[in-house]
Amino acid sequence: MNLDKELNNWKKEQIDKVLYEAQVVSPLIWAYYNKAVSERGIPISFKDHKYLIQPWSDLSPKQVYMKSAQMGVSVMMIFKTMWLAKFRKMNIIYTLPTVEDVRVFVPSKVNPIIQNNHKMAIWVKDKDAVETKKVSGSFIFYRGTFTQKEAIMLSSDLNAYDEVDRSDM
Repeated sequence: MNLDKELNNWKKEQIDKVLYEAQVVSPLIWAYYNKAVSERGIPISFKDHKYLIQPWSDLSPKQVYMKSAQMGVSVMMIFKTMWLAKFRKMNIIYTLPTVEDVRVFVPSKVNPIIQNNHKMAIWVKDKDAVETKKVSGSFIFYRGTFTQKEAIMLSSDLNAYDEVDRSDM
């Protein structure tokens, strides 16, 4: 069977359906299919960041990244947590060292990523605050680790710990 010949017989609707279904399999495919852009409006590209291809696709329940600063992992985790909340219906707690870090991180990174990616902006509409994002029917809670009171009352399917080396964990 010649694959090219077979694909030429497909209707546009069939191709669109396959591509749509593929994007719900992996945040990497979703980002590629939807031409995702960063908080600065720069297209997400793996040309100079090939080392991020595997982590973008990794949906293992426990992941640890020991890395230097500015490697793109926080941006990746924003996309992955949004994707997991949307397609896997997960409630997520995303921690940073302090509440002050949350108040800087969400407006400077998370919100611009949502605004720059039209599909994400559609997902986040009912509840859009600095510390809580409602993504379709799920929630992402952004919390500092130096205050435990808030996190105790929240239930989550996934916890993402950013900058653990600076956190009170």
